[in-house]
Amino acid sequence: MFETGLARKTDPDTAKEAAGSINATRVERIVLEAFWRSENGLTAEELALLTRLPLNTVTPRIAPLVRKGYLIPVGKRKSSSGRNQRVHKWISDQ
Repeated sequence: MFETGLARKTDPDTAKEAAGSINATRVERIVLEAFWRSENGLTAEELALLTRLPLNTVTPRIAPLVRKGYLIPVGKRKSSSGRNQRVHKWISDQ
């Protein structure tokens, strides 16, 4: 159910080493649970704050979960920098 590949073939070796040190199953479960509990969806920044995981750890989990049909983009919200960030929400009929 959960994707294990965290690095792309074109990523540098250091990125591949870092990706190998992350338990994607654990991280994806944490991310999914955060979205599942959220009524209004989450931006990547809100997700990072809620899970207490680094932004660069949670952000790469979102697109695969959209592709797998667990999340759907539902709009945009302003981040702390004032820029718009996409909001994703758990698809409740899973």
